[in-house]
Amino acid sequence: MKRDLLKLLQQLLRNGLSQARRRKSSGPLLIAVLTIAVFAVTQLLKEPDSPLPAKGTSLGCQLMDIHDGDTVTARCPEGKLKVRLFGIDAPEIGQKPWGEQSRELLRGLLPKPHIKLEVMDIDQRYGRVVARIFNGYQDVGLEMVRQGGAAVYEQYNQSRAYQVAQLQARQDQLGIWSKPGAQQTPWEWRKLNPR
Repeated sequence: MKRDLLKLLQQLLRNGLSQARRRKSSGPLLIAVLTIAVFAVTQLLKEPDSPLPAKGTSLGCQLMDIHDGDTVTARCPEGKLKVRLFGIDAPEIGQKPWGEQSRELLRGLLPKPHIKLEVMDIDQRYGRVVARIFNGYQDVGLEMVRQGGAAVYEQYNQSRAYQVAQLQARQDQLGIWSKPGAQQTPWEWRKLNPR
C-alpha cells in the first residue's frame, strides 16, 4: 500500500513537472508541494527503529546489514536494531585493509539471514544493543577472535574462552595478528582518528 502511494506521488511529481514547464506561473508551488509529499511518504516507508530490549533478552532476528567487523543491523520482532557484537573490537573500515577484511570475515560467518541475539548490555550513547550473536550454535564474536578478525575488548569482556582464542590467533599470526600495527588495538586507533 505504501509503495503504491509512493509510485502515485512520483507519477504526480512527473506530471506536475511537465505541467509546470507549460505554465510557468504555478510551477514552483506545485513542485514544492509534490516534493514535500514524496519526502513524507518516503519517511513513512522507513522501518522504525525498535525500542531497545532489556539486558538478558534473547531474540530471533533477521540480519539486514553488516556495517563493519563488529556492528550489524537486524530486523527483530519489535523492529530494526543496531547491534554491536559483545566483547570484541574489530578494526575500523578506515584502517585499510584490516577493517574491510574484518567485515568480510563477519559476512562469511553470517551467511544465513536468521540470527539469535543474547542482549548483554545497552549502549545508550550510540542507541544500540550490545549482544552476543549466534549463527546456529556458533558464537560469532568468539569466532571473529579465533580467526583473527577482531581483538578481545578486555575492558568489557573477561571471558576465558575469548582470551584463549585470542592467544591462539596471535600465536598463529592470523588476521590482525599477522603483522604489528594499530589494527590490533582499534580502541587506540579511534582515539587518534576521531570521526
